[in-house]
Parts: sequence; structure tokens; C-alpha cells
Amino acid sequence: MSEVTHTFITVDVEMWPPHWEADGPALRDAFRRYIHGVGRPAQYGLPYQLAVLSEHGLRAVFFVEPLFASALGRDALAEVVGMIREADQEVQLHLHPEWLGRAGHPDLPGPYQLAVKALERTEQQRLIELGKRWLQEAGAGEITAFRAGSFGADRRTLAAARASGIVADFSQNAAGPHGPIDPAIPDDLSVTEEGVIEVPLTTYRDFTQRLRPLQVGSSGIAEINAILDICARQRRAAVSILSHSAELLDARRQRVDPVVLQRFLGLCQYLARHRDRLPTATTGNLRQISAGLAPSGAAPLRVPHQAAARRYVEQLRRRSR
Repeated sequence: MSEVTHTFITVDVEMWPPHWEADGPALRDAFRRYIHGVGRPAQYGLPYQLAVLSEHGLRAVFFVEPLFASALGRDALAEVVGMIREADQEVQLHLHPEWLGRAGHPDLPGPYQLAVKALERTEQQRLIELGKRWLQEAGAGEITAFRAGSFGADRRTLAAARASGIVADFSQNAAGPHGPIDPAIPDDLSVTEEGVIEVPLTTYRDFTQRLRPLQVGSSGIAEINAILDICARQRRAAVSILSHSAELLDARRQRVDPVVLQRFLGLCQYLARHRDRLPTATTGNLRQISAGLAPSGAAPLRVPHQAAARRYVEQLRRRSR
């Protein structure tokens, strides 16, 4: 077991057009909303998240989706990477193959796919290498970690990633829309048979027995803090939390969601107070963390009933606004 539980705050940085035939102005507006978090009364996107993390002295891993640059241009990608690097945070690779064939880019022929795992292994590797190159050309530095869009990866993805120089994968999500890469992969940090360090998104069960992802937008602050505390007590090697560049805005990306904002601030405050046993980590820590690592064998994570009940109250507040 680990002496401390390394906490990975992972942020998927991505933008989506209002529709796939959107023109330049509509794409630039989508960029402002999904990346800058333009809304009322202020901006609550990537710059805000970076500032709050810096204020609390926390590290995070920003998984940047580069394929949107096929429609909006590489300067927009460089702007995203520049913001993250200027804040002294880490950039890694995120891929949404929904962009394939959408913008007529010669390097991204169609047809589009909803998951990386829908591609042949050679195509998966080609796309990973392309995404790496675009991020590096945008100033991201070395790319060593990967997360599939919508967690839509399979064993071939892990092999393709490793062949592309990726040493860590964050695509395992047992509660995701595509299910786990492989149920045999442990729910704690491990090294796969493909030679990739797997950092699964932390999942847990509430009193309904439903499996839930540890995500800022869908987990109550009491649940988040409870899971962090349980992982520390179990001395798990790692806990992985999911967020997005536009997570703090409402579904229409027009104004801040005060409930999710308080969850994010509460998470940062909790981790700042407990950095001795829940230090935030980056992929640079992974080789040391995984050296000689044995599966923890810890019991499945479950939140106390009262923590889940508080989430229901929070959700009622969100719906009433």
C-alpha cells in the first residue's frame, strides 16, 4: 500500500460547435464559452480554474483535445496550451474522433467515429501520434499520457498508445458510457500487460448501488470529500477526479452553475488542507508511484448515505434555478 494517496485532478479541455456546419463566428463563440467560460456574471472557464488551482497550490493534469483545431485553426490550440503552460500546469493528450471528417482537414478524413476504439489499431495509433504532434507544435512539451474521448478506449488503444510513446493512460472508467476498457483492470493505479500505467477514473457506489464517476459536475461535495477520505484511509495509490474546461457553467454554457462552482472550490480547499495525505500529482510522479506497486485489494468504494442525500439536495437546488 502507498504511504500517501496521490490525487490526480484531471481536466478535459475541449470545445464543441453548436452544430457541425457552424461557421467561423459560431466556432469562435463556442471557443469563448467552452474554453474561456464566458458567462454571467464573469468568466469561469479554463483561466478561472487555473487561477484557483494556483491560489491553493494544487497540481492538475489538463487533457487537451487538439482536433478542434482542424476547424478553428492551430492558433486557437496554441492559445489553450499557452494558458496552461503559463500557469505551470501539465498538458497531456485527449482525443475526440467525432472531429474526423468534419472540417475537411486532409489529416482527419472521415467518417467520424464516436469512440477511438471504433477505429482499427493502426488508425488509433496514427490519430494519437497526430494529436501528440499538434500539441507539441503548440508548445505543450513532452506528451506522455492519454485519455480517450468519452473514455471510449479498448486494449488496442493501450497498445497503440504505448507504441506512440505514451506511458500512462487515464481512459479506464467503469461507470462511463462505453464501460471499462477491461473489467480485469484494477480500480486502483496499476501497470497493464501492454506496459502502460493505468490511472482509472475513481468510481463509487451510493445507496442506490449505482456506479458513479468521481466528477465535479455530478458528485456532491460531501461525496467527493468522503471518497477522498476513504481512499486515504485505505492507502490507495491514487485517486482520479474528473472535470472539464466548461464544467462550472450551466448546460447552455451561458452562466455559472453556482452549485458546481462551490463543489470545485470545496474540492480545492479540502485538498489544500489535506495535502500531507492527499498530495496532488502529475504524470511526472507516476513512475515513482508505480514502482514495485502491487494491487491494493481495497474494498469497493461506497459513500455514506448522508453524503449521497446531500447531492440530491444540491441537484434540487440546481433544477430550481
